[in-house]
Amino acid sequence: RTRFHRPARSTLPSHDNYARLEWMGEARLAAAVEASHGCRHRCRHCPIPVVYDGRMRVVGADSVLADIDQLASDGIQHVTFGDPDFLNAPRYSMDLLTEAHAAYPELTYDLTVKVEHILAHRSLWPQMAELGVLFVVSAFESTDDRTLDVLDKNHTAADMSEAVALLRSSGIHVRPTWLPFFPWTTPRDLAGIVGFIDDHRLWSATDPVQLAIKLLIPEGSLLERHPAVVPYLTGYQPESLTWSWRFADQTTERLQRALDSIAA
Repeated sequence: RTRFHRPARSTLPSHDNYARLEWMGEARLAAAVEASHGCRHRCRHCPIPVVYDGRMRVVGADSVLADIDQLASDGIQHVTFGDPDFLNAPRYSMDLLTEAHAAYPELTYDLTVKVEHILAHRSLWPQMAELGVLFVVSAFESTDDRTLDVLDKNHTAADMSEAVALLRSSGIHVRPTWLPFFPWTTPRDLAGIVGFIDDHRLWSATDPVQLAIKLLIPEGSLLERHPAVVPYLTGYQPESLTWSWRFADQTTERLQRALDSIAA
């Protein structure tokens, strides 16, 4: 076990240089903390399993709360929990959030939580909202269930719809992340994502670059030997530490390049 200490933030830029969250007409000064490292899951496209292989380590409530204390004392108003998944250890995370809210009731938060955990812990979300959670980032990735199966996401497009409705019913916003371009992607697949964003009124929660992102395959990725991916690999690029790959459909490749240019 590793004992994590309170992060030393004195060498960082002043908080005036930090990001801000626009909320209810106010630009809230924001900072990030980590309550845990690693992840219990092994989603095949994610780089985290390459290092942690399904393991996670909690930082410890004392260290995290001490970090939040120094941030709040310096004027931070909003805290991002940068954990790969805040609900990998739900009891620990909820206790931590409860203590932080008790100490600083005016602080607000955002979390990253996978769809599977949003649904599995549905009873927690009203309490999360009361504790100051404003929004949740969740890796939806694709509306194509076959692609989600290859990625071993353990959710479907229907689950994503349920997650949006569940969070909203609790007063929490959702910011999905998308990974629209794989070797086998077709323009119809991208249209499915656009339709989902339309149907669920998620355009204000979607950064333009989200619709231009291509699959990244680092060395050791759980996808580098997957039969759905291997036929499209064109070689390992040591300078970028990633595998290059080709599109099966040239129309899709042109579409990705156009969207990437627009996003840039």
